[in-house]
Amino acid sequence: MRWISSLILAALATSVAASESWDRKAAAQYLDARAEMWMTRSRARQKLTTSCISCHTALPYLLSRASLGSQAEPALALFADVEARVENWDDVKVWYDTSRGEEKPTQSWATESVINALVLTTRDRRDHGSLTDEAKTALRHMWAQQNDDGFWPWLHFGLGPWEADTSEYWGASLAAVAAMSVSHELPPPVKVVAKLRGYLRSGLARDLNVNNRLGLLWAASTWDGLLSKAEQHQLVDDVLARQRPDGGFRLADLAPWPAKDGTPPNPSSDGLATALTTFVLQKLDEPRVAETIVRGISWLEQNQKADGRWETLSLNKDRSKEEDFTRLLMSDAATGFAVLALTSATDASKPTEP
Repeated sequence: MRWISSLILAALATSVAASESWDRKAAAQYLDARAEMWMTRSRARQKLTTSCISCHTALPYLLSRASLGSQAEPALALFADVEARVENWDDVKVWYDTSRGEEKPTQSWATESVINALVLTTRDRRDHGSLTDEAKTALRHMWAQQNDDGFWPWLHFGLGPWEADTSEYWGASLAAVAAMSVSHELPPPVKVVAKLRGYLRSGLARDLNVNNRLGLLWAASTWDGLLSKAEQHQLVDDVLARQRPDGGFRLADLAPWPAKDGTPPNPSSDGLATALTTFVLQKLDEPRVAETIVRGISWLEQNQKADGRWETLSLNKDRSKEEDFTRLLMSDAATGFAVLALTSATDASKPTEP
């Protein structure tokens, strides 16, 4: 019974929420400024009137911004871009065309279809309690892009954590979250769900990296019966083993993502790994993860930067001398997921009905 673990987490999170020591206003200002910059640069770079809803900046922003209060103008503009592309799906220009590789249009359509469905269903569940026509249409587009093996061809630029080898598994997990979280209102077609279930469960027989295990756990939190209790227990054990003595997590421990320029991995806990892991663990019916969550929340509260972000260095190369636009991309993702984890901790401390 999921409410039991919710009550346990609430008890442990009450002290965190009562003395909340992170800066919501600074986080909102950082995220809004970064989203505005991404929209401007993305539209110009890709010669489009709508923005790419990027895995590192726009997606975490749209998932998290409403947790900080009323939607800001950049969020409204990005949601409008998503809706416009969903409504005009057959006519809009693909994010990445063949100039970036013959396979890129297929990858681009598939990746976008999942992201569109995820951000719209998340928004609608939170703001409306029911799906808008745009969200229903986005889900139909998403299922149309699924391949026969059950997953979606994913944008691959050789970049960790979400545009690299095996990232299609992460993408399929996001598709499951988008569809199964609203399956009571819009039951998905039986055949496509069977293919997705088979693909996700096939990961149990393979050496999934910890990032993809987190994706599978997130998907399972919305999909009763995707995993057995024993399977979830084992996946959680694999995740908990990566928590560091300071309470944080480290991207280099979630998957083997070697830098292109040979830069050694960051030896310290980082914002993205800690925030993402804590956020996913909060979704689970696993009372034993409560202490891990509280330690993760504590790490996040202690490691917010003065400008509102949670710093995470690039996995792919040393970007320390680059302009902020590229230097901070991983920090964008870290900040979005940190907001989700921290606001979930606050929500857990509020009285709930079983």
